[in-house]
Amino acid sequence: IISSPLYVDGEWRLHSLVGMAPETSIMAVKSLWIGDIFFGWMWASGFDFNVTDSKWYYTGEHKADIISNSWGISEWPFYLSAGVGYDALSLIEDALSLPSFLYPDYPGTVFVHSVGNGGFGYGTMTSPGFSSLSISVGATTAMHIMEFWGRHHSLASHYGGPSTFRDDPISWTNRGPNALGEPKPDVMSIGFWGYVSGPINLGEGDGFTSSEIFGGGSLATPLTAGGAALVIQSLKTAGIKHTPQMVKTIIQSTADDMSND
Repeated sequence: IISSPLYVDGEWRLHSLVGMAPETSIMAVKSLWIGDIFFGWMWASGFDFNVTDSKWYYTGEHKADIISNSWGISEWPFYLSAGVGYDALSLIEDALSLPSFLYPDYPGTVFVHSVGNGGFGYGTMTSPGFSSLSISVGATTAMHIMEFWGRHHSLASHYGGPSTFRDDPISWTNRGPNALGEPKPDVMSIGFWGYVSGPINLGEGDGFTSSEIFGGGSLATPLTAGGAALVIQSLKTAGIKHTPQMVKTIIQSTADDMSND
């Protein structure tokens, strides 16, 4: 549930909108700090670190079904010393995606990862968004914002026109294949652009226009994670035990074919 104050009939009121998967909850984990990506992933996947024997143990607590990542490392030859897809971060993400691989009763975790905004061109890879088992997400267009700016705005002509043009890969989204030759991204979602709520004090007048325009892989990825949450929610409701690869397969097989490489 998303709550936001709106100015209606001369007074502020709190209105609520149902989110994409209303029965889910969100857990925030700090990971991009002094290299703590690994610790953040492990903790969100339900593991605890034992300082006595320096080993990780699966506890089943603080276990996220989905881990959404809107970041990546573009300078992979320098920082990772391995090709994208078999570098250390990608391998860890793949390991955490596999049920029972790290621990007998570990069910696996769905990783949704942005491929990055460093395109264009084939093989414009980032780690670990191009790992084999994660759901790698690219960005497509949604030109309805051009109606707000005007049909003849310079950006409208540059990016293809008004809202009748949509669902094309945006120029700057990264593209595969990865270093293993696997086609990437796995799916694409809206990344150019979408409206999001903004601080009320930034809106004009009574705050009615307190919205912002947001985009990039950081928009496409959480949208895809929301879709994955719907899939998991539906499977749980039906009493079907799911795996990360089942969720990925359902999302890929039900997506629209964009007729691109």
